[in-house]
Formats: sequence, C-alpha cells, structure tokens
Amino acid sequence: MEQHTQLEMCERMWGEEPVFFISTSTTDPHVALNDEKVMSLLVEEWKLARKRHGWSVGRFLVMPDRVFFSCAADISARPLSQWLQIWKEWTSKRLNRELGWEGPIWGSELSRDLLSSHESYSRKWQAVSEEPVRAQLTGEPEDWPWQGEIERLE
Repeated sequence: MEQHTQLEMCERMWGEEPVFFISTSTTDPHVALNDEKVMSLLVEEWKLARKRHGWSVGRFLVMPDRVFFSCAADISARPLSQWLQIWKEWTSKRLNRELGWEGPIWGSELSRDLLSSHESYSRKWQAVSEEPVRAQLTGEPEDWPWQGEIERLE
C-alpha cells in the first residue's frame, strides 16, 4: 500500500514519468572523466539505457571526478537501483577495457533525488550547470564542454 501511495504522489507531481536526479563520483580523484573518449562512452551508454533497461536519460554534466544526470523510467523499466548498479558496472568495464584503466571507477557514494516538478528540474539543472564555475574550471556554465542532453525530460 505504501509503495502504491508513493507512486500516486509521483504521478500527481510529474504525471506518468517522474524524473530522478543522479550524482555519483569516482573512486580515484585522479581519474579524469572530462575527456573526449570518456564522454563518448558515457553518452553511448546513456543513449542505450532506454532500449536496454527502460530508463531515459535527460540532461547530464560530467566533471573531472563526478557525473550528474537526470533520468525517467518507462513502464517496462528495471528498478532504479538495479539499473544504476548495471550502469556503473558496464561503464567501469568499458572504461577499463577501452581506455586501459584499472579497477572500479565509481565509488559507492550515489545520490538520487526524486524531483518534485518541472520547476524543480529546471532549478536543479541551473545549480548543476554552475558546478564547473564553482570549481574554477570555466568562467561561464555554457562554456563547459562536458554537458548535454540525451532526451528531453521536461
């Protein structure tokens, strides 16, 4: 009953597809995710997420040691925790194999927040887009090259 009530609440907030905000970091702060090859691999995995796992990925931002992305489930989606575990596993394997990295890439820290509305989605991404500026990696959010959108979730 409790899960049913939570799902109904999500539908009232968003409609049929609630949007989640995900943030996870690397195990090694010396691993640099802001790289063309890494970006290509992450984007490819995010693009395949809907077909493979029933999850659509919206906006994303890749920092040197952390990724942020939004996602929404289709009706046939795997549970969020299961999909995120698979995503971390597959991206780690591919980064190790294709870039010659070794060991686990993603730390156990994972933040996942249910966004309550389209307005909170926009506010969240406004704050996330400032991350590279706060880290003094770029002067303006729009100048940060390691960001984009796979599917429009708004």
